[in-house]
Amino acid sequence: MKKKILYRVAAWAGIAVCSLSLFFVAPQTSITAQAAGGDPGIASPQAEVIYWVYAEAGGKMWKRLWNSSTGHWLTDWIYVRDL
Repeated sequence: MKKKILYRVAAWAGIAVCSLSLFFVAPQTSITAQAAGGDPGIASPQAEVIYWVYAEAGGKMWKRLWNSSTGHWLTDWIYVRDL
């Protein structure tokens, strides 16, 4: 009978010691990178945005490469095909 009581006391003491360690756990913190001088809610593009612009003139299709980041054309008009 005394062994049974001793085991129960030891078990409760172990549970108490383990649960006390939960009070001393430091909260996890995170660090977020922000652009210097900018609004942290707005992401800035990291690469240039380049795409083809297609046009139809005189029954022919033409294309030209446009850099949306700088606002400049990268190529001259290139003939694609007849329509």
